[in-house]
Amino acid sequence: MSTSKAKKPACHAALLLLCGSGVAQAATLFVHCGASTVLTTVGAALKALKYSENSGPSTINVSGACHENVLIKNIDRLIIAGSNGASITDASGGAADVVDIQNSRVTITGLTIDGQNGVNNDAVDCEQGSHCTLLGNTIQGGADAVGVFALSSALIVGGTVQNGTSDGIFAIGDVVGFGVLIQGNPVGLIVTRGGRARIGFVDPASFPGYARTPTTVENNHVGVQVDQAQFACTGCVIQGNLGNGINADVSAEVRVGPAFFLDGSTAAPSVTRNTGQGVYLGDLSSAIFNGPSSTVSGNGQPDIVCNSPTSMTRGALTAAGGAAHTNCTN
Repeated sequence: MSTSKAKKPACHAALLLLCGSGVAQAATLFVHCGASTVLTTVGAALKALKYSENSGPSTINVSGACHENVLIKNIDRLIIAGSNGASITDASGGAADVVDIQNSRVTITGLTIDGQNGVNNDAVDCEQGSHCTLLGNTIQGGADAVGVFALSSALIVGGTVQNGTSDGIFAIGDVVGFGVLIQGNPVGLIVTRGGRARIGFVDPASFPGYARTPTTVENNHVGVQVDQAQFACTGCVIQGNLGNGINADVSAEVRVGPAFFLDGSTAAPSVTRNTGQGVYLGDLSSAIFNGPSSTVSGNGQPDIVCNSPTSMTRGALTAAGGAAHTNCTN
């Protein structure tokens, strides 16, 4: 046996779909958590991919209830797809993120990811230059249900983000959310320190299989908090939060306007029934409102507040339904 052959790992059951002729190809692995099969954790499947010869896109299909903490690092074009109510739940007692994505391009679909009552780590983290696509998941618990950090980006379509102990979504990177329900968090969405977030409708023309549904931020303490960052609501719904619907302060930029669909139709935004103000603007903060009258209405009064001489708005009078509902002058 040659030296080179001696160093090459033999194929075994966990790697049958990964071993081949050396030609770049896709790999598909099946994880059955809680079963007596070859692969019973997502971590084991990732290890199998690491030591395989596969150089194409990879898919890990997950079923069952997984209790583990998953690190995805330096992996390109990975899909983790859940089926039949599959879940991944924190097994560290809050000492680690449930799914930590670093320097990778990853799509996660159809899973429940549960950070439970952790206060220092998150359910899903997207960091170190990663791009994370989260489709139709329930992501809950942890300090942040979803954290998106500097140089990273996340696309969240459908599903639910809920019950973080600090935030639903924390963004200092870039976040786009279409058709997501964000509920039951101290703050539904925080965008800060140069982060950018845009939330609005999912368009079935772009995402087949999804109904036309707005991103809805409801039943949190504060709906959306923006500090030194940019936030856009394109047809989103921000309602029924205990504090302000949108709280923007310290060089925040806010844009509230309609969603535009590929068939030419539109849908207006709605910021309503929040116990605090609909939109609060603090120091050096600005907001642009587009669309029909009274899109920000029925909140604690006034609906739109310019709380600083350095606050600036355009379209606030129309959005609030007149000067009786805002102290902003434009």
